[in-house]
Amino acid sequence: MRDDAVARKATKRNRPELTHLAERVPVRGSLPLAPTLAVLAGVDEEGCLLVAVDGEVRPARLCAPGDGAFWRAAASAGAAVLVLAPTRGGDSPIVLGLVRRTIDERHPTPPLPEVLQLEARDALELRCGQSSISLRADGKLCVQGTDVTSRASRSNKLKGGSVQIN
Repeated sequence: MRDDAVARKATKRNRPELTHLAERVPVRGSLPLAPTLAVLAGVDEEGCLLVAVDGEVRPARLCAPGDGAFWRAAASAGAAVLVLAPTRGGDSPIVLGLVRRTIDERHPTPPLPEVLQLEARDALELRCGQSSISLRADGKLCVQGTDVTSRASRSNKLKGGSVQIN
């Protein structure tokens, strides 16, 4: 029996909720992989990481945490990564994570946007513990908390059709 058929049969027996995944993902037990150091060479137009393994730039699969912005920043910095690379054949290497020299070395971080705009159709709400800021589509803004402080280095103004204090 082929390796992928054995894996599918074992999945059906032990974890039936994962059967649909086992049927979609082929198991290639015959292709040995070796851990190898590589360099992130970029990101292609489809969003796939490109890694330089032994001087050859190849598209890679990703098996490590981080969003697209993180990996694009790491690629632009030419970060070192640990990959599982096929010892033969044309299969893609698998990126396992970044390699750092020290525990204090910073991960590459993408530049901050000049403006960060969040939009929602009905309401946008930020919550932390007992405090919240709520913005509603009808124009209402609600700031709530056990203690609310407003500070300004210059003027601090309250304006409205009517201002009610207590």
